[in-house]
Amino acid sequence: MEAEQADRSGMDGMSSPTRESLPKQDMANDEGSKPDKNTGKEEIFECKVSPKDVVNHNNIGLIGRKAETENTDVPNKCMTNKMIAESNETDDKGTSLSMQSKELDEIPKELLEIQEYQSIYLDFNYITNIPEQVFSNLENLCVLSLVGNDLEAIPETIERLRNLEELYLNENCLALLPDNITKLNKLVILNVIGNELSSLPNNIGHLSSLAKLYIDENQLSGLPNSFGFMQSLELVKASGNQIKELPQSIGYLSKLLTLDVSENKLSSLPWSFSDLPRLQSLDLSENNLKSLPERMKCCGTLRYLHVEANLLEWLPDWFAEMPQILELSVKDNRMKHSPLPAGFGKRSQKLKSLNLAGNFIDELPETIGECCFSLFGSSIRRWGQLDRLTWF
Repeated sequence: MEAEQADRSGMDGMSSPTRESLPKQDMANDEGSKPDKNTGKEEIFECKVSPKDVVNHNNIGLIGRKAETENTDVPNKCMTNKMIAESNETDDKGTSLSMQSKELDEIPKELLEIQEYQSIYLDFNYITNIPEQVFSNLENLCVLSLVGNDLEAIPETIERLRNLEELYLNENCLALLPDNITKLNKLVILNVIGNELSSLPNNIGHLSSLAKLYIDENQLSGLPNSFGFMQSLELVKASGNQIKELPQSIGYLSKLLTLDVSENKLSSLPWSFSDLPRLQSLDLSENNLKSLPERMKCCGTLRYLHVEANLLEWLPDWFAEMPQILELSVKDNRMKHSPLPAGFGKRSQKLKSLNLAGNFIDELPETIGECCFSLFGSSIRRWGQLDRLTWF
């Protein structure tokens, strides 16, 4: 699956619509009130229909809203089947169901009768529960998205989705993930941003195909020891948690390109951290780090390095050995005098942004001039690639 699927999380500047931002439309002559998920009255969901069925506004018809009397006979199953049918789409990737922002408070039971779906999108509804039997007939499913609901748990029967490749559960109320989720051997993308997770399954290392993991904005205090056994991992986003330490196994992630553990409570890094060989983007900002590893195998591949807002007093020698670095920020630390290593700048010919602000630096190495710029006091003359230097 392409990386753009992962961006359903809202990353890279993209944002998903919210329930509040959707247009509110009424049927002509409809005196019913807006659906209230807290009432006990039977509810008919919105769906698109043809002009022959109802009076349209902007070519979108709303089938009812709510039965206003207790005696109204509403053909729920008929309407749900129609809504499902009109939400089906078929392309070269198979059949998909898109029922986003339909004010659903449960997964339609009619889905239990359908087996051909490759993708199901039920984003931005009010779904709180997934019946265990829902996954029984969805063995062909490749993509499941339940973003922005009120889910509190995922049933263990999720293991039946043997062909699932992408799972989006971000912005729910999940306190834990089922252990059986680790049996999804074909899973490539897992997004659980913005939940209430305090831990991950101990056997998460069994997800041998997982390439992209988004666990930002939860309540994680650590990562399982098996974390480093996910040998296909290329991207890990874990910012905004309570992580105090990383497992030693993290050094086994030989394919990892992007690691973001900013806004956590790290005070040190495991010795194996130095062994990560292919990192291109590393963000350790807003932690409690007092030092960085004395060596890094990935210093030759790093392009973006952010270690701002820590407790660093010096920088290791490998800071002078980053030929691919484009952006480097060490602002808001405790560095004094001349913390940059001797020779800094000689091999950083591609550097475009260097931020040293918020420290107590009063001297830069002479070799910094080889970053393709000339520094006169606090002013900068651009000679080459460098666009910005901040050091005061």
